[in-house]
Amino acid sequence: MEKSIKIGNTDVTVTEVIRDLAEGKVHDQILIRHPELSLRDILGCLKLAADMIEHFVTAEGMIRLDGEFRVVAYAGKVVSLDEIREKHPRAYAKWQPQEDNHLAALYKSGKTVKEIAVVLKRQTGAVWARLQRLELIK
Repeated sequence: MEKSIKIGNTDVTVTEVIRDLAEGKVHDQILIRHPELSLRDILGCLKLAADMIEHFVTAEGMIRLDGEFRVVAYAGKVVSLDEIREKHPRAYAKWQPQEDNHLAALYKSGKTVKEIAVVLKRQTGAVWARLQRLELIK
């Protein structure tokens, strides 16, 4: 089910404008098709799309554009990074080598995944996945 956000007091949706842009239409073509819009409305649609990606889509590796410019969202969900990072400040941040070393040391010392997640300020799933990637667990 597609949710539609109407632009101002028009019947034109943000999705419609973004799809037109994605198909290669330029702003003049969109304004001819929808004279009730302004250039500012079109730019507002792009700003909304950018804000949604920046603030409501999981970071690094969770969304990508493939060769056909299709958006692929892994795990099939959109989340608020701001909300997650309130509880897990390092959520979805790129793992650093020193953080990998700290993770390995904590795991080898007998800490649980949950305890490690608290120390590293990450989600437990991220800790599990990183331990697997580092081949510390199967």
